Parts: sequence; C-alpha cells; structure tokens
Amino acid sequence: MVLRLGTGSTAAFVVAKLGQLLSTGQLTNIIDEVDPNLDLVKSGGGPLLREKMVEDKFVVVVDDSKFVSGLYSYAGKEIAAFEGVVEHGLFLDMTTAVIIAGKEGVSVKSK
Repeated sequence: MVLRLGTGSTAAFVVAKLGQLLSTGQLTNIIDEVDPNLDLVKSGGGPLLREKMVEDKFVVVVDDSKFVSGLYSYAGKEIAAFEGVVEHGLFLDMTTAVIIAGKEGVSVKSK
C-alpha cells in the first residue's frame, strides 16, 4: 500500500494516527473485491465481526484491480443461514464510500 502525504504541519499527526490504527487492528488492508454497488469481499478472519458491529461509516481504499463487475451477494445470506456460522467476509449494503486509485488517478464512489 502506498500513502502519499504532503510535508505540511499535519503530516506528522496523520502518520501517528495511522500507526495507532494499524497497531490496534482498527485499520486493515484486506479488501479482495468491490463491485459497483459498493458491496465487497474482505478477508481477515477475526476483525470481520468487530468491523460489522462497530463501524458507523465504512470507507475503503483500493486499487482499481480490486474493482469487479459484480459479487455473488445472495451467497452471504445463504452462508449466514448455516448453523454455527458467526460471520462471513461479504460486506453487503455496508460500505459508505470506496476510494479507487488507478492509472487515471483517484476516483471516489459513494452511496
């Protein structure tokens, strides 16, 4: 992952905050796919349940290779129906915005 920051006075605060979020597990970089509805597949095990319970706004940053034409969204409901399944990696109707970086620059898709 590449994060570009300016050299202004707030850059040090941003880096410190990002470090804190990474070290506490509140910031992850494990998005596998995002579709045009902003539904996404995210791997990462344990954090999935916590992220779904705690997040008020869910904004993700991906490169354009992660953007796909569609996910099998119905599968999330079917998987969740299995006895013993606590959570799955499909984030359906939860993502607030997706920031997509690509060769043409950066675009933002939001609901």
